[in-house]
Amino acid sequence: MAALVAVAVVVVIAAAVASVRPLLAAHRDLAEARGALQSATSLDLATLASRQGRAAAEQAASSAAADAAAAQARLQGSWGLDVLGFVPWASDQRDATVALAADVRSGSTIALGLLRAADRFEGQAQAPSERGRIPVAGVAQLAGAATRAGTALRALERPPNLLLLPPLAHARTQLDQVAAAAASKLSSTGRTLAALDRFLGAAGPQFDLVAVENNAEMRDQGIISSYATATFAGGRIHLGPHGSVAQLLLHRPVPVPLPAGTRAYFGDLGPAQLWQSVNATADFPLSGRLMVAMYAAATGRHVNGVIGIDVPALADILGVTGPVRVPGLATPLGAQNAVPVLLDQLYQRYPLGSQTPDRRAELSRVVRAVFSRLQAGGYDPVALGEALTRAVAGGHLQLYSAAPGLERVFATQDLGGGPARTLPSRTFHLAVENATATKLDYFVRPRVAMAVHLQPDGTAVITTTVSVVNTAPAGAQPSYQFGPQQYQARAGQYLARVYFWSPAGSYQPHGLPESGLELAERNVVANPATTSTASFTTTLPHAVSGGHLVLRLVPQPRAFPMPLTLSLAGPGWRLQGPSTTTTLAWDHTLNLVWAARR
Repeated sequence: MAALVAVAVVVVIAAAVASVRPLLAAHRDLAEARGALQSATSLDLATLASRQGRAAAEQAASSAAADAAAAQARLQGSWGLDVLGFVPWASDQRDATVALAADVRSGSTIALGLLRAADRFEGQAQAPSERGRIPVAGVAQLAGAATRAGTALRALERPPNLLLLPPLAHARTQLDQVAAAAASKLSSTGRTLAALDRFLGAAGPQFDLVAVENNAEMRDQGIISSYATATFAGGRIHLGPHGSVAQLLLHRPVPVPLPAGTRAYFGDLGPAQLWQSVNATADFPLSGRLMVAMYAAATGRHVNGVIGIDVPALADILGVTGPVRVPGLATPLGAQNAVPVLLDQLYQRYPLGSQTPDRRAELSRVVRAVFSRLQAGGYDPVALGEALTRAVAGGHLQLYSAAPGLERVFATQDLGGGPARTLPSRTFHLAVENATATKLDYFVRPRVAMAVHLQPDGTAVITTTVSVVNTAPAGAQPSYQFGPQQYQARAGQYLARVYFWSPAGSYQPHGLPESGLELAERNVVANPATTSTASFTTTLPHAVSGGHLVLRLVPQPRAFPMPLTLSLAGPGWRLQGPSTTTTLAWDHTLNLVWAARR
């Protein structure tokens, strides 16, 4: 008996020794596979809309599957691990490693399945019968595929096993975190696609107001001086009335309540009555509610939603559809000339005091020409999807729905909502707004410098300097574009209201809650060919949480992105992440994360 026990012990020891090499190799394969799987399952709307994004995700999924298969082969080919499968506790380690490899491979299969569904949607969109028609049935199918993929990934999570060795337990936890994050993102993507499906008229015609945002005169977005309407039904766009907002004149404010902070900062501008002020706030859902009520009050017609679209977004669309001819413009309007023509050259022909409805309606004619081109078809719909995704990322295209269920989705996703829709306790937003009726913002190029000082207790003190650079010519002559108008001392002088939103729970001197964040204002005068500055100081308590410093920076959708220089100093802190001094083009939301340790 003792001899048998001794032999068994020797066999187990030999099996354990023989298992070391394949286990280590399998864990290396699985570590690489897990990283690839994380890339493969980060399938948000932007990735699914992009051929390049899908190709990169497919490559990552294939790499994850190959690495997981290699790990499985090592595990299945080891006699030592087969023997340990009969030994208590050791069998737990073996089984957990085998399950880890199988789950990584399953995750890659789930990702590949969703990517193939996106490819099928592209093929359907490009079918000849679909030219000029949005394949709404395909949107619904893709939404279902994304939701199912999220559910399947969530099923890969395993309950904790206290018997596992720390390295194996850590690997399991990391995979569960990847699966949970991907499941959450895909579920969100599925909800967004389902909401878009309804917004595009899959369940019945949707009559929407198109709020044309003019980046030559900035509010939080471009000023709304013209409008159009569109009905989406069965995947087709039907154009309706359009023109100057002077046709939608209101004699009293609509009864939509304004939050206290919005009243304090923007109430005197008349956002519930004047179209030119309705989007001074950063809260686009509030602007959407106001516009729905204002259109109904002016016309007696009720819209199902609002599409906010500005000139850079129109340029993105023209880059796909090709140039269009617009009544009143001498040359075709395309992606390359849309911004200078519509935001600069268009206004050069108007003398001081021009206030004709025809002048105000010019952008609505551009929108009608672009929508007519979309209606005609003959362009690459997938490229259009990519262009619209870029516009959404920069805030140049936003959606609001009067249907509460759809609006809840838009307000919490990149398709709409205010800057506080995600991580409000870490989000910053800036808007440089024109305080006059001039069309000077084409010449105004704000620059931003943020200096973050991390204190020993984890509080961050952030000094933000906004340089309002006015490139209007020093000798600017009086004109409709340059002024002088009320409050201006000379032509080309830019009067700015600089609004800075800091995170919820932070402190700014004289700040008030607005749009879910903390808002402070500075007024700046920038003469032609000069630069003026405004400065803000924000105290953000508990900036380091869970060992990380997170800053989320939401841009203003201007014709030209604001350069952002960020510097981070934290004496006594060990910081890992982006460079502590960096200059970025602030043309999309920036999510900056540093690991921070004392």
